[in-house]
Amino acid sequence: MKRVVTVIAVLAGVLVVVVVGHRLIGGGAPTGPTYALAAAAYGTLQVDVTGSGTVQAESTANVYPSQAGTITSVAVAVGSQVVAGQLLATESDGGKLENQLLTARAALATDQANLQAATQPAAASAAQISAARDKVELDQERLATDQAVVAALTVKAPQSGFVGSLSVIPGQTVAAGQTLFTIASPSVITVTGHVFQFDLPSLAVGQAATVQTNLGANLPATITQIGNAASGTVKGQPVFPVTVTLNNPGTELNAGVDVVVLLGNPGIYVMNGPVVYSQVAAATAPAAGTVSAVDASAGALVQAGSPVVTLSSPAAEQAVAQDQATLSQDQATLASLLNPTPATAQTVASLEAKLAADQSAVAEAEMALAGLRLVSPITGTVSAVNVAVGDNTSLSGGAAPAFTVEDPAALQVVVPIDQSQISEVAVGQPVEITTDALPGQTLGGTVAAVSPTGTNSLGVSSFNVTVNVDQGQPSGLKSGMAANVSIHIRTIGHALLVPAVAVTGAGNAATVAVLVAGKPVVKKVVAGASNTVDTQIISGLRPGQEVITAVVTPTTQHGLFFGGAGRRAAGGATAPAPRAAGGGKGKGKG
Repeated sequence: MKRVVTVIAVLAGVLVVVVVGHRLIGGGAPTGPTYALAAAAYGTLQVDVTGSGTVQAESTANVYPSQAGTITSVAVAVGSQVVAGQLLATESDGGKLENQLLTARAALATDQANLQAATQPAAASAAQISAARDKVELDQERLATDQAVVAALTVKAPQSGFVGSLSVIPGQTVAAGQTLFTIASPSVITVTGHVFQFDLPSLAVGQAATVQTNLGANLPATITQIGNAASGTVKGQPVFPVTVTLNNPGTELNAGVDVVVLLGNPGIYVMNGPVVYSQVAAATAPAAGTVSAVDASAGALVQAGSPVVTLSSPAAEQAVAQDQATLSQDQATLASLLNPTPATAQTVASLEAKLAADQSAVAEAEMALAGLRLVSPITGTVSAVNVAVGDNTSLSGGAAPAFTVEDPAALQVVVPIDQSQISEVAVGQPVEITTDALPGQTLGGTVAAVSPTGTNSLGVSSFNVTVNVDQGQPSGLKSGMAANVSIHIRTIGHALLVPAVAVTGAGNAATVAVLVAGKPVVKKVVAGASNTVDTQIISGLRPGQEVITAVVTPTTQHGLFFGGAGRRAAGGATAPAPRAAGGGKGKGKG
């Protein structure tokens, strides 16, 4: 980091550049080098400290979820303009916080009623007591009904058997009354086959039959149904359906397996057919909700009463919480009507303390529930959106903010300043700001903060300086742009100045070159502040004394000498080449 100086006033004297040499007429060759000269003169200098940094918003707010849940809506996008308090996104926790709030409010209502009954007892009429009792009974019935609905959210097997038609998966939304699964009981097993028309006279309902399995077992059965109409033809002959039911079904027959059935006595008629579990029960959803678990797979053998599908229903659970809150309040009201005896001071104090705790609990629950709404804390522009609908939010540390909002009206630049210069930087100093993104435009600013702690890199420490950009300036400056700053730290008046390109070294080790008898001679001086234009000479020169600023390389063009470029100036700029004037004295910028 280098200190640079800007000329802020007209130099007290005119720095005259003299080109010493020979003027050649008609394109003749030069006899030796010529030099650009400048005279020392008094002027006023502005001392600056410079640096580079990145433009950023002065006011930036990161918005994090205050409650864990699932994002249900996102109301803004990157670039959206928002005001303080505007909704950015909402999330859901499945109704837990709402239930907590209902419970807290119910406790508050109960304790408010208890405190009122303790401090203002009054005799109640028989009609009031009867109405209060009726209300409590109604509350209890409603609560029992809603609790039964919640209990029924764990849908159980209505009978023992095999799970069939399992049509739901976890996460699926179901409607009240929707069929979730069926249970086929092996306790009633039938087999239906077909016999020829000419065999029907020998068969009758109630007649014994035998079912032969593929393992060679003979199971007793009874004819339970004979069709009245033909179901088709076999070899041109009409056939009729006949159904038999096993007398003592076991577990060795699986539904769908084909078996042989012997009909008549002694089983002279034969038919084939599949095993059918005829006793099938369906289980339906007791309320609308979401499938949270499926505890059995299709085809599994389950016992009656074992859970098969579990549902979650925030609406049903909230109804129970509301019922309990209402019941608690109405029970407290009935108690106050039945017991109007004034309470002791100790009891009142205890109730008041409990009431205060209830009020705090309600306030905390309300705040927690409000935390499911993510709002902007400031007015500005949304610069980052890191959540989407369906995302699960976490409160663990290290997570990226859900949103970032910046105020584009107030910008600043944070610039690292070398440790050798930081002592000269102070809050309130004026600043000039430029950026390659806005060529030709210079913006004003002010030093707003100087970091008390430095950052060390390769043995050199630097300190962050925060510069606030002046508001109300017409510019296209935006957050994220790279910017250069010049901090005006002090002004030096009535300083003896020479062009910076004329000085070699700094301080007591500085030198300049002067002409003595037409030849350059090195002269020691004491140099002060310097920049790309001028250097202050503290001692070693007198006003008007000329110093060499450049060697002009001789060329011949229309009889005149034209010089080459000057030396690199302090601070990184290149001094302009002096203009040869036919061997006479030229003018240089001081």
